[in-house]
Amino acid sequence: MADFLDIRGLTKHFGGILAVEDLSLSVAQGTVLGIIGPNGAGKTTVFNLITGVYPPSEGELLLEGQSLAGLPPHTIVQRGVARTFQNIRLFRNLTVRQNIVTALDLRQKPYSLAQALLCNPPFVESPVKAGERALRERAMTYLELVGIEAQADRRADNLPYGLQRKLELARALALEPKLLLLDEPAAGMNPDESMELCALIRSIQRQLSLTVLVIEHHMDLVMELCDRLCVLSFGKKLAEGTPAEIQSDPAVLKAYLGEGWVRA
Repeated sequence: MADFLDIRGLTKHFGGILAVEDLSLSVAQGTVLGIIGPNGAGKTTVFNLITGVYPPSEGELLLEGQSLAGLPPHTIVQRGVARTFQNIRLFRNLTVRQNIVTALDLRQKPYSLAQALLCNPPFVESPVKAGERALRERAMTYLELVGIEAQADRRADNLPYGLQRKLELARALALEPKLLLLDEPAAGMNPDESMELCALIRSIQRQLSLTVLVIEHHMDLVMELCDRLCVLSFGKKLAEGTPAEIQSDPAVLKAYLGEGWVRA
């Protein structure tokens, strides 16, 4: 398969701190790549560089052969990139369905979209009125996709935590991405909830032919979901390979997984 996302020599400095150093990755279309490593390894910084939250200090980011480096977030969204966040960022004063309607409407307002879904979302008073019926119907398809259509009229802040995670996933999918970035989608979930989410993500990924990058600390989920893994340590790539290769890599076992690590 041809490279869908090509990262070459990606580097990011914050003053004297080197957050990401000379990272190169190639991701094939329709695959799931996991980015793992200890806290502070640079994982979320990589997502922020891909989505335009930060410009790279050096290096190239190519999506389907077109450079993303230095583009504003709204342009990157228009190129087909969406993401979720480790800390859930819903429009909590709106209903579940209104969260999706708002995302659908904001696709037509790229500057607001970038603020709302890639950076810190502004307060949104209400979803769009013009054409709202069509948007409401479309919103239901995304809620059905993640299995929370029965919650459509509940306020987002009244949802159980696990369903809020699914709502954030549905809202990202409403952007119709080609590349979906998931930042710790199972954070705060118990093992059973995590594996249920894993199955849901894999089902949606296959159904929509998505390319997915996922940051996650739940190793059972990572090993089950991902086709390949990239291990970061102190901003550098420590290892890359299939889950089986990573599980047996001595450097990874020593630096991150632990030499006694065994998959549950």
